[in-house]
Amino acid sequence: MSHASTLKIFILHRAARGREATFHDIDRHLDAMDEADYAPARFKEAGGGISIVLNNYLTLYRSTDFKAASDIVYFLLQSVSWLDDHQQEAAPSIPDGVTLYMTNGDIIRLTKVDDDTIAISYDRLNTRIPVTPRSNMFFSDVLVSKQEWVSAAIVALKEYQRILDWIVEEGNAADEATLLLTALSKGIDAMLPSH
Repeated sequence: MSHASTLKIFILHRAARGREATFHDIDRHLDAMDEADYAPARFKEAGGGISIVLNNYLTLYRSTDFKAASDIVYFLLQSVSWLDDHQQEAAPSIPDGVTLYMTNGDIIRLTKVDDDTIAISYDRLNTRIPVTPRSNMFFSDVLVSKQEWVSAAIVALKEYQRILDWIVEEGNAADEATLLLTALSKGIDAMLPSH
């Protein structure tokens, strides 16, 4: 299997009524979250998801089946820490891969193939849910460049962080949700390599 030539990762915001927007578009003022989601407490709990796009047009994976957008943020931070050569000493020991769990039990898994390549797989752990030929959208071992994943993850995290920082700036500094979001932003700063 050949490598994807370009990789883009988007963190998604999911409104309470189900409308989705990428933080890329929100950051560029091409889309917006529901007004209530700009409040720190709502933003902290807002639904979210991830979109992984190959070669500028092929959506490999897109889902908002996660408890919160922060699930995606933590997954991307963990993957950057695990894969980035500058972070190897600081990364926790994750010998065989990084996994993102969906609320329905499906997983996205990253595994190392070699020093320059990772494999992305999407699988169902819950075997009690039947998979029909039409509903089978699972895949295994789609190869991508390790560096391309790290770069795409950092771009997505920085888009998310710009919105996060704006919400923190507008929030009440003593509010619990604002304090938690401030800590998340500082954590993103601490984990991201200087690219």
